[in-house]
Amino acid sequence: MQRTSVVAVVTQPDAPVGRSYTLTPSPVAQAAQASQGRLFRPAALDDPSLLRELEDLHPDLGILVAYGKLLPPEILRLPRLGCLNVHFSLLPRYRGAAPIAWALIRGESATGVTTFWMEPSLDSGPIVAQRSLPIAPEDTAISLEKRLVALGIEVLEDTLRLVETGQGKGQPQVGEPSWAPKLTPTMAQIDWMKPASDIVNLIRGLAAGPEAFTWIPRQQKAPMRLKILSALVTHSRREEDLPSGPTPAPGQVVSLEPRVGFVVQCHPGLLTVQQVQPEGKPVMSAWNFWQGARLSGGVVLQAPPSSGGETISSGGKS
Repeated sequence: MQRTSVVAVVTQPDAPVGRSYTLTPSPVAQAAQASQGRLFRPAALDDPSLLRELEDLHPDLGILVAYGKLLPPEILRLPRLGCLNVHFSLLPRYRGAAPIAWALIRGESATGVTTFWMEPSLDSGPIVAQRSLPIAPEDTAISLEKRLVALGIEVLEDTLRLVETGQGKGQPQVGEPSWAPKLTPTMAQIDWMKPASDIVNLIRGLAAGPEAFTWIPRQQKAPMRLKILSALVTHSRREEDLPSGPTPAPGQVVSLEPRVGFVVQCHPGLLTVQQVQPEGKPVMSAWNFWQGARLSGGVVLQAPPSSGGETISSGGKS
């Protein structure tokens, strides 16, 4: 493959980070500052001055990776060969902003990386290269993204070779598309009326944020917001820890798992919470949280309101 050079990098503007809201460059900007190419951090991609400066560079090829915004037609037309997108799904499945999270939320067993020529419509262009990757049961959005990035580098290298040798025109996408819309804080609230497997998948899919959460009721105090960062489906509970009385309600803590965490009744199934983060406190094991909070067995974690807000349908890999 001929030698290539990066003539420009376009990334998001600096954003406030931390409690002090210090303006901080994106990781892409920090990496680009060490290169010899131009670095642009525009507030708007249709800025005429940005377009003029990019045009003056006479780029051959544009490559987009998880930018988070649609490129205007003026940008798509700038490179001589066009613009390629490196997308973390097996297109046409999971077009959109959050393909990694939604593959986990929907309980997929595999995902992958696709490179394709960009068009004005969302993630719909001809596919140049595509490789699959199995999703492990322990994968979260964080671990899966790391593996997909590594695979994405390999797929992009293959794609550049195809483009260079004239074999990179691509093939139309085949099959019914599915969608991976932007994640919102509203959808992160756990609904304990869902099956245990669906709730675990939600927790895995939102591990990179916004993390899944529930509410812990407290006597004479407002409920405590509790992020649940790790959990697994369980098939047993200790009989001596079972609350007395009627059948446990969805969201009810029905058992403790020593040195691990607590077991919650779902609808149906049981879920063992392993790692949490109470509001304003560091990440900790669910077992340590339970011991410190001194909660009584049988407490019912609060579910979402019965009206309003967003919901996530179970199953149905659509």
